[in-house]
Amino acid sequence: MNNVCFRGTVRSVEDGQLLVRNWDGCQDVVVFYDGACRFSCGQCVRVHYNGIMTLSLPPQVTADCVEQIAC
Repeated sequence: MNNVCFRGTVRSVEDGQLLVRNWDGCQDVVVFYDGACRFSCGQCVRVHYNGIMTLSLPPQVTADCVEQIAC
C-alpha cells in the first residue's frame, strides 16, 4: 500500500491514540500513534498512514506520522 494522508481536527487524546475528525468525510477516525500525547484537542493535524483503514465505526488507522498544520 502507498502512504496516504488525511487532514482533520483532534477531538480527543488518549495514551497512544487520537480521535480525529476527518475534514473530507466529516467522520471521526481513531488514530493509533505513539506520539499522541504531544497533541491536544482542537489542533489541526495531517495524518499519514499506510492506506489500511478498518471498516469499524469509527474507522481506525495506525499512523506513520502525525503533524500539526495550520487550521
